[in-house]
Amino acid sequence: SVLQSVVETLNSLGVSSPEDFRYVQEADLLPVLRPIRARKLVSAWRQINSCSGTQSSSCSSSSPTFGKASTIASDWADNFKIPWEKLPEALMQCLERQKRPTPRLRRDMEKIVVSEMMKICKSPSKKNSTAIAKKMVAKYPTSLQDVIDGDIVGAGYHSLLKQFQNRVKNVKRTNVQKIRKRSRTEDSDTEEIPAERKAVFQDTYGCVNWNVKFMPLNETKESQWEKQEMIKMKSKETNFDLEEVSNLLKTTYYT
Repeated sequence: SVLQSVVETLNSLGVSSPEDFRYVQEADLLPVLRPIRARKLVSAWRQINSCSGTQSSSCSSSSPTFGKASTIASDWADNFKIPWEKLPEALMQCLERQKRPTPRLRRDMEKIVVSEMMKICKSPSKKNSTAIAKKMVAKYPTSLQDVIDGDIVGAGYHSLLKQFQNRVKNVKRTNVQKIRKRSRTEDSDTEEIPAERKAVFQDTYGCVNWNVKFMPLNETKESQWEKQEMIKMKSKETNFDLEEVSNLLKTTYYT
């Protein structure tokens, strides 16, 4: 639905409280709303946010609630339970034996942890990611801490923090792309182009229709062969009809 698309877009932008609506621009909503609707919605949010600080609580209760974002506690990351039980057995063996996990296992860990984080908060902040990275490194320092030649680098959790942040960005970017690719029906300003036609026009290099499956109905393998032979003969002539050769090339393109 249109409402669900708007909710997903706002979550991907990082809207987590009614106060955040003031930073939403009309252009942010164009992938899922027509221009006039986007302007009306942004205008309504600005009117709501014009309430004074003392009226903020009443404004929040009257403003639309998108998912669970507006009810998330600011310190949720401090109480976040690391999903150790969901991590691969091979990874947990490394951690328990105080060994460094392979890059693949580490990526698996990041994906699972970030997935659990984003179930609580669609757009975890750097502060949130820092709290969780610190907690994980504190539990398994030998396996997860940033170390070079036996020396701890910085706070020891910077690499894990950056990987969490990058993963969050990638997930949000993917969600936005999915929203933009969603076909529009009644809200579409232009006629929908069939998926088959889109695929043809999206070819970038060379001819966009190079792999023709069928010959014209008036052509046969024999007629194609005859025309190919004519092209070979024409290529040996010094004075040939360019238009005739061009037509022959077009008609023999299929074979």
